[in-house]
Amino acid sequence: MSYRQPLLQAPHKFPIATASDDAVNNGNKKQLVTNSFTNWRRYFSRKKDSNTYIKLDDDTKRSDKDEAVGVLRLFQFADRLDFVLMLLALCLMLLHTVCILASLVLFGRVTGLFAIQSFGDNCYDQRQNSTIAIKNNNTYPEGIELNIFNNVSSHEMHHNSDAVLLSTLATSMSSFRKKVMDIVYWLFIIGAVEFLLGSIENFLWTISTKRQICRMSVSIFRSLVQR
Repeated sequence: MSYRQPLLQAPHKFPIATASDDAVNNGNKKQLVTNSFTNWRRYFSRKKDSNTYIKLDDDTKRSDKDEAVGVLRLFQFADRLDFVLMLLALCLMLLHTVCILASLVLFGRVTGLFAIQSFGDNCYDQRQNSTIAIKNNNTYPEGIELNIFNNVSSHEMHHNSDAVLLSTLATSMSSFRKKVMDIVYWLFIIGAVEFLLGSIENFLWTISTKRQICRMSVSIFRSLVQR
């Protein structure tokens, strides 16, 4: 606002009322009185609503205890293909269990072979060494004369026994390695079969479950639309 603009403006001229405007105002007043009278009349003539509950056809009696659901009702949305898939998955599950038990048995056999190789052969070697030491002992009882030929034969027996011991040890190690590697190969084969069975089993269960969930969702949607 500039300093030259006057603070008090000139009064506006009121419009001159015409006959048509008076008629419109009178009509509005009458309508307002009529509406207020109608509202008061509705208020005093209002009836009290009964709080009775009307049962519908879909309503069922509910109890505090939850209903027990049977096992067969869990598969009410399954069709023949779903039952076939679940049956195949159960058969694969049984085979998977058999493979697990077989792997445990083979692992126990490997552990037993290592235990026998570690303790059994050592005991056998100690017994052989003690026997050889007794045979090769040069101290004889009194009254027995030593002969040079007997001494030579005892040395020959000592060397021959060492050679036999080394040959038997090499043979036992080769047979032990062969037995262990055979079991290890079987363990690898059984592990691969277990992985394959577990993958197929999981795939079949997933397909069957998703098919049933899809039908369940469609049924719920239809029931909601009908209501």
